[in-house]
Amino acid sequence: MKKNLAEGWHVVYTKVRHEKKVHEELINQKYHSYLPAIRYTAKWSDRQKITEKLLFPSYVIVKESEIEQ
Repeated sequence: MKKNLAEGWHVVYTKVRHEKKVHEELINQKYHSYLPAIRYTAKWSDRQKITEKLLFPSYVIVKESEIEQ
């Protein structure tokens, strides 16, 4: 990420279905990252499954400042 951006929350656009990987990489690089999702029950004729759906597909929310340790 660019270091000259103002400190605060920013929205990062990602490739489709790469949101979780980008979120994990940002956390590994010690950034505050937020990936909002909801859990729901998907129902088929033979089974049910609890799964997650992203509220903002292809987007990750990131705070510019690094985590203080």
